[in-house]
Amino acid sequence: TVHPALVHASQLLGSLLWRVHTKTVVTVINEDIEIGAVLNSLGNPPDPITLVIVYGLLAWYNLYLRQVDLGRDYLAKAAQVILSRNMMVIPPWMNDVLAIEEPDDDVKEYVTVVGQYVYKNKVAHMVLGLPSHLNEEYDQQVKSLTVRASGRRFRIPSAHKAFQFMQPWLAKHSVVL
Repeated sequence: TVHPALVHASQLLGSLLWRVHTKTVVTVINEDIEIGAVLNSLGNPPDPITLVIVYGLLAWYNLYLRQVDLGRDYLAKAAQVILSRNMMVIPPWMNDVLAIEEPDDDVKEYVTVVGQYVYKNKVAHMVLGLPSHLNEEYDQQVKSLTVRASGRRFRIPSAHKAFQFMQPWLAKHSVVL
């Protein structure tokens, strides 16, 4: 099942996008209600991956509205979840699985969510000048994702190129990586 915090966070972003698209302020009330619902639903904490997703969405929402302090706080909360559970982009036990076969949906979600957070953290650091919440090890993990091209295995040489060599499932399902 989908945790209510994720549903309310999605509705929150939908309201924001609708407000921007239609240039109305009517949905601001809906957004306030949804923020309250997201925070209330976190009283029953979701699994760590869902929690990172929700905090990431709340960070994006607040940063978009130029509420930088609040956005930074949500980025920090997501980082705290990642660091406290020692979540890696690709934990050592997954290396062999990713090199041999396409992983199951849970593994795909895990790799994508942690990778997307690394990206958000990096962008917030570079563009907004916010402090990084993760160390360089996480950047290296994203860069070292095993990739395939023409049946051969490659390593991503830099974060700026080689996306065409990404594992097909990751390139297809991850907007950020």
